[in-house]
Amino acid sequence: MMRAQQRYGTDKDAVILHCPCPMRIAGNPFHLHWDEAVQRCLSDDALRGRYAAIPGLTIVTYNNRPQEALLETCMRHLGYGGLVVLGRDVRTWSWRCKISLVHDYLRSGACTTPYILCLDGDDVLVIDDPTVLIDRFLATNSEVVFCGTRGNQPPSPECWDFENGVAEYADPVHRHLNAGCYLGRTPYVAARLAEILAAMDAGEPWCYDGGKVDDQLAWRHLHRRLYPEIKVDAACRLFLRFDEDR
Repeated sequence: MMRAQQRYGTDKDAVILHCPCPMRIAGNPFHLHWDEAVQRCLSDDALRGRYAAIPGLTIVTYNNRPQEALLETCMRHLGYGGLVVLGRDVRTWSWRCKISLVHDYLRSGACTTPYILCLDGDDVLVIDDPTVLIDRFLATNSEVVFCGTRGNQPPSPECWDFENGVAEYADPVHRHLNAGCYLGRTPYVAARLAEILAAMDAGEPWCYDGGKVDDQLAWRHLHRRLYPEIKVDAACRLFLRFDEDR
């Protein structure tokens, strides 16, 4: 059993934990497990200040509030000074922002690394050595890999059926795409973001859920069309939906 598995009680040895909002609210008993995980991470002396840089990788998150989000605190604990925080000047947040902000950042040329890691800000922890992420990504033989989940969100019969039918996604708990965490080759990610943004602007239905743009639905449809270029980390070697591993 790997160190992170022992420390957090997980079945997988993922480097990054993800725990979406409904599982973290005070009314959900699971929030106590997440709160404990946060405390364990931020008090982990084995990680403290060890990762000032991760060669070849840019880490991006989103936050339109003045106060520091959880991921920012986590990366500061690791000693990582290169976190790119997008969206401080965004007044009204929507799921489109997770596409447009990264698209604009990459288009600016500010990202000079061959790989990019995009993580939600409020519900993600890096709990183990992040320098292994690129090697684990390369082992997936894909252009971009996403966190997995068990849910069909937003609902899409086509995406659900496709994800259930991919032979290499053996674990039903982690075979469905979650857009809260992904790592990919920078040029490929830039091209797919441009494709999604153009589709959103054109009102393409595969980017909309209930009349509103949805980044996760858009990525799920691209996954269905472009697999194996786009994959889900169903083996949880990079990412783990923490609440779905308990």
